[in-house]
Amino acid sequence: MYTVYRDEMVLPDTDKYLNVGTVRTFDEVAPDKDQAKKILEEAAELYGAWDIWRKNQGHGDEIQDIKDEACDLITAVSNLLKSIGVTDIQKDMKACESRNREKGRIA
Repeated sequence: MYTVYRDEMVLPDTDKYLNVGTVRTFDEVAPDKDQAKKILEEAAELYGAWDIWRKNQGHGDEIQDIKDEACDLITAVSNLLKSIGVTDIQKDMKACESRNREKGRIA
């Protein structure tokens, strides 16, 4: 289904996939409450950036703000995973895709 060239994946329907790439986690992470709460903080900031974009009807530089906050959120999630010893979730993402297919969320 996928062709892999070194560390890059060529996706079959690029309009249906988001390429996130490899995420560089922080040097020091800990499996503690602060690490977990950072995800909530970053999610709130992403929502705030989206809300500004929505209110401005997509005019302006809000898309970059949304992307920046999304990257911060992805990094926070990755840091939490790293803190509990998880370094690869490719198979888990495929399983998630299968679950979403079964629920009718994607074709």
